[in-house]
Amino acid sequence: MKKIAVIAPVDPEFKTFENTCEGDALFEKIKDLLKGYSEGLWLLSSLSLGVETLAATAVLRLKEEYPVFLECVIPFEEQAKDFPEADRDRYFYILEKCDKETLLQTRYSSDTEEKRLRYMTEAVDEIITYGELPLKARTIITESGKKIIKL
Repeated sequence: MKKIAVIAPVDPEFKTFENTCEGDALFEKIKDLLKGYSEGLWLLSSLSLGVETLAATAVLRLKEEYPVFLECVIPFEEQAKDFPEADRDRYFYILEKCDKETLLQTRYSSDTEEKRLRYMTEAVDEIITYGELPLKARTIITESGKKIIKL
């Protein structure tokens, strides 16, 4: 079974991306990519707004037909506190349905993002990225030496 992390920049305007041709096409691209792991797939997502949430949703939809598992890596307990209500509802729905929930720390700290990225990159075989990542994230991903798949 392959372990893969999806790492993408936070997109607080993600709702405007949903139910658009571009959003639907990206969702299908993610689903098709995940279907390619016939030996089984374990996906890690931190449920950041945007592509990470989209990938987690894709895994939940594929669970009925494919050997896929979802691990939600929660950087700190109150991650979703300031999400808009609909996004917060989806966040908790995904947490209810995931196979494993990993809480990295109870409170936010200045190194929360780095801890999340290091956990995710060390725990996987491959990394799916999307969009322009911050320099720190690109550095950690590159240093991991893992195979990188760009969406």
